[in-house]
Amino acid sequence: MSIGEMQAALSRLYVDGAFLDVFCMDSHQALRHYFLTEKEAKALAQIDHEAIRKFAQSLRVKTWKRFEYAYRLLYSVNRPRIFKYYLRFYEIRKMRPNESFYGATVELGEFLEDSILGDAELPSYVCDLARYERLFYLARYQPRPASIPEVSAIANPERDKPEIAEALSPESFPVLRDGVEVALFDWDMSAIEKALDEGTVPPAGEKGRHYVVFHRLEKLGRAKKFHVSALMQELLSLCDGNRNLLAIAAELETKSEKTDLLQSVQNGVRQLGRLGLVEVRTA
Repeated sequence: MSIGEMQAALSRLYVDGAFLDVFCMDSHQALRHYFLTEKEAKALAQIDHEAIRKFAQSLRVKTWKRFEYAYRLLYSVNRPRIFKYYLRFYEIRKMRPNESFYGATVELGEFLEDSILGDAELPSYVCDLARYERLFYLARYQPRPASIPEVSAIANPERDKPEIAEALSPESFPVLRDGVEVALFDWDMSAIEKALDEGTVPPAGEKGRHYVVFHRLEKLGRAKKFHVSALMQELLSLCDGNRNLLAIAAELETKSEKTDLLQSVQNGVRQLGRLGLVEVRTA
């Protein structure tokens, strides 16, 4: 008895719609690449076609609902069309036994970002929206490190609302906290999300440069996301632990017409600390 081959054929029937269609028309042709005995092939051929179609559909819907949780905004844009893209992904990317949905959910976002690019039936912002939701899902469910290194910090890593030092030394070295990512989008994702949540059409607008911070919190399933200005994004990019406040101020001065930016940098780093985005180390 080739139990493994029978299970492989059944599993494919459940997830591969095209294979199921061929099986229902000509089971012998569909099963010819499987190492089955005549008895096994006959047993599979006698399966009720309508029953297996219903079961396959129930699996697709069940899996769809797990993915829908992560991409709720995207699905609300054009549910039938996004569902068709999901079905393509479902047939290409087979779920493995006992596999968590984390990896597949991330892969679905990447697949959608590539697949819906240039689709004239969808709004121009949908690729950004797919990436926006994927990055937020990553921030929420990406596996956490086993331990958090201790640092002399402006923010207390154990709290969502960190304590802030009253004063920062010009020799302090700010560094992004673990789990902070800044992403650039062409569209105002905040306005788009607000409109979709309210059930209205997102406002038409022109492409621009919109920065969103995704912050993975310590507890699995928790994360923050918020928009920041281009100036704040620039400051965040310089908080790499290799520059102190004096060096950051000097670098910003070379990129602008302003001088004596140390106080502004201190205020900006203090604000980033309140948001829980940076820690500060002393030399």
